[in-house]
Amino acid sequence: MRVREVGCEAMSIRPAVLENFRMNNWKVTVENRYVGRACPTPRGEIFKDLQIDVVPVADTELEWCVLVAE
Repeated sequence: MRVREVGCEAMSIRPAVLENFRMNNWKVTVENRYVGRACPTPRGEIFKDLQIDVVPVADTELEWCVLVAE
């Protein structure tokens, strides 16, 4: 997984995020959780070599949520 390769797992993978908060004595809950499909941006048809974004590299599900911490 690319997130792990670049070292961003601690704040982008839900179990790691929750563990980081709890290790620092925060009480944290997940609220307003949504899951959505993310697809790679297609290559342009006018400018064949132009690509807007490279993330994600394949169809994937992303999760968005609000963390409530005290």
